[in-house]
Parts: sequence; structure tokens; C-alpha cells
Amino acid sequence: MVKTYFKKAVDKAFPVIFSVALSVLIIARGEISREGIKGGIELCINVVIPSLFPFMTLSLFVVKSGVCEKIGALSGKITRAVFYLPKEAAGAILIGLGVKMTHELLKSGAIDKKSAKRLSLSSVNAGPAFIITAVGQCLFGSKTAGVLLFVSCALASLIFTAVLGIIARITKAELSVNKKKKCERSLAEAFTESAAGAGKGIFQICAFVLLFSAVTAFIKVLPLTQEIKVWLCGILEVTTGCSLAYGKLPIYALPPILSFGGVCVFCQIYKDLKETGVKTYEYFGGRIFCCALSFLIFRLLLNLYPNEEQAFSNGVSAISRTFSVSVPTTVCLIITCALLIFEVDRKKKMC
Repeated sequence: MVKTYFKKAVDKAFPVIFSVALSVLIIARGEISREGIKGGIELCINVVIPSLFPFMTLSLFVVKSGVCEKIGALSGKITRAVFYLPKEAAGAILIGLGVKMTHELLKSGAIDKKSAKRLSLSSVNAGPAFIITAVGQCLFGSKTAGVLLFVSCALASLIFTAVLGIIARITKAELSVNKKKKCERSLAEAFTESAAGAGKGIFQICAFVLLFSAVTAFIKVLPLTQEIKVWLCGILEVTTGCSLAYGKLPIYALPPILSFGGVCVFCQIYKDLKETGVKTYEYFGGRIFCCALSFLIFRLLLNLYPNEEQAFSNGVSAISRTFSVSVPTTVCLIITCALLIFEVDRKKKMC
């Protein structure tokens, strides 16, 4: 009785205390949050939008256009044998293990909820554009290093997917496809809906990146060691963690930071995770498993490519060049996404 009363009191008091403390902090040290937001805007313009928007559009298009079914027809047996997933999940595994894509497959009726849950647990993985180009080439000046990082994280996710499949087999879980009627779309409809969906998703992602950039700005001014600050920022927001890790953490710290994804990514995909039935403790448990696995894989790969260690050494200066994009171009891209959203929402037919 006392325990229940105490829990209710904490649940009611915590939001109030948190809101008051946050308000006081923003008012008292508003310049710190402003600088953090400015840094977040630069991240969105130079890294997040260029690396994620095209990939998100492609992922949604693969599902909406029926490409996933064609991929499943070619590799369905392998998908079932290795990962114990329906053949329709082959596209999500091949394209990049995205939670957004998995959720789209569930909504379209291509996979059942149990399969979507297993795939969502293992599909939190940064795409090749972000890891290879943004982290490897632009941040550390080594495309090969970016490839090694991506391979480490991708293999960790694939192995985790296979492990979850083994557990499903042991528990004798059945594979079934939802009986929900699928919506037939033309290529034009699939493309416009994919671009609109990616536009909505990128707006949400940028909003969380800005919020967590403000939080990490406060962490940077705390009286802590540089290593602790980097780890805290990496746990909260992966892009900031990777950028701060250069010269402050050993090279093998990058795969765990990338595999964990950060609390920011969890907030971005929380709604999709909830609809697929993934619990919070299951999600973070899976992330910790992938962190350890990607760390081991990366250490093994470094033995094959020892020269890439120089890309992360403290004696090499970081390369500051960014993507070949401009602010006006990015603004036009965002406006175009907004127009697509309104146009598709207005003309979209009910299936």
C-alpha cells in the first residue's frame, strides 16, 4: 500500500520538478542552450538531412512499391533459414535494418507483429551514408575506417537478428502473415508517399536532434573529464558523441557508440517500437548486446586493416570539410517536403 502510494506520488511530482528545474536552467544559462541549438542546426544541415532523407525515402519506397515482395521471392528461403523471419522481411534486412521500414511492413500486412517485434529489436542501425561518409570520411578522413565501422555495426545487428530467430525456434514461435488487405499503389503514388513520409520523419528526427544538442551543450560545461563527457554525450546523441570522440577516446569506442544509437534515436522511433510491441528494457538490452558484439567484430577487423588505426590517432588532425550542400538548397528541400506532405494528404485515397 505504502509502495503504491509512493510510486503515484513520484509519478505526479517528477514531471513538475523536472519542468521547473529545466525552466530555471534555461533562463539562468540560456546562452548555453542557444549555442547547443545552433550546433544542432549545423548537424541537421550538414549530416542528418543529407545522409538520412534519401535513405529514408528509398526504404519507404521499397515497401510501398512492392520491391520488398520481389526481394523476398528471391531470398525468402535464406531469410527463413538464417533469421526465422517471413520472406517479406528480406527487404528490410537487405536495405539496412530500419525500424521505420519494419513498421511500414507491419502496417501494410506484409509481416505479423511477432516478426516485426524481433526485427525492430535488431534493426536499430545507422545507415551506410552516415557511418561511412559522415563519420568515416568527413569526420576522420578515412573512408575505409567508415566501412569497417559500418561492417562492424551491421554484422552485430545481423547476428543479433539470427540469435533472436534461434530463440523463436526454441520457443516454437509461428511465422504468419497478417491478413490485412494490402493497398495497391502505382509507382508515382509510391514515390510521392515515400518522399512525404520521409519528409515527416526527417522533421521529427531534426526536432529531437535540436533538443538533445541543447542537453549535450550543458553536459560539455560540467566539471567532468573529457572522456566522461564524450560517453555521456554519446549515450544521449550519437552524432555529437562521434564528433567529440575524436582524439579523446580509443578507436574501438566508436562501434559501441554507433550500435547503441543514443537516447535521441530511441525517442525518434519510440512510437514505432511501441506499435510493434517492443518494451523499453528489451530495446536497451538488445542495444547493449549489439554494443558488445560490434566492439569485438571491430577489434577483429582492425587486425586485418591495422593501418586504419591511424585515422583515429590523437596525432592526426580532424578533417573539417562537410557535405557539399548549402543552406538555401536545404531550405528548398525542406519546403518541397512540406508541399509534398500537404499534397499527398489532400489527394491520398483510402485503401
